[in-house]
Amino acid sequence: MRSRLLVSPEIADDDLKEMALTDEKVKKFIADKDIRKVIVVKKKLVNIVV
Repeated sequence: MRSRLLVSPEIADDDLKEMALTDEKVKKFIADKDIRKVIVVKKKLVNIVV
């Protein structure tokens, strides 16, 4: 786990994905890498594959 976000359970997947990708802690790890896939599991996690 690189970061935690506290959001509403009704948030849309696209909004959650955008929030995860713009998080400062996450940006350090994906800064110069190509993002292959972003997996969103409702109410649980966002997994960013680089």
